[in-house]
Amino acid sequence: MSTSDELRKLPSVDKMLQDPNVARWVEAYGDDLVVDAVREALSGLREDINEGASYPGGSQAVDRVQACLEAIVQPTLRPIINATGVVLHTNLGRAPLMLRAFSVA
Repeated sequence: MSTSDELRKLPSVDKMLQDPNVARWVEAYGDDLVVDAVREALSGLREDINEGASYPGGSQAVDRVQACLEAIVQPTLRPIINATGVVLHTNLGRAPLMLRAFSVA
């Protein structure tokens, strides 16, 4: 099949939103996030088809929407340990100084 025939197989955003799994995500995450995920997934599928792949089918398209949605809602902040104070100031007050440090030359 030609690329244009494969591109025609792609569902519309509205058709994807009518899928039961996607509709459930709309209830959980809201319209805006899910619509963004659907558009991103369809864009990725469009790029794959333009590179020579065939349309994978509805269930794999929904899986791609789920992957995009998970990437969107994944928190960007990670817990870290701020140990800069420990590294910079440990024993700083007790460190012996050479006598040359006090001499005025």
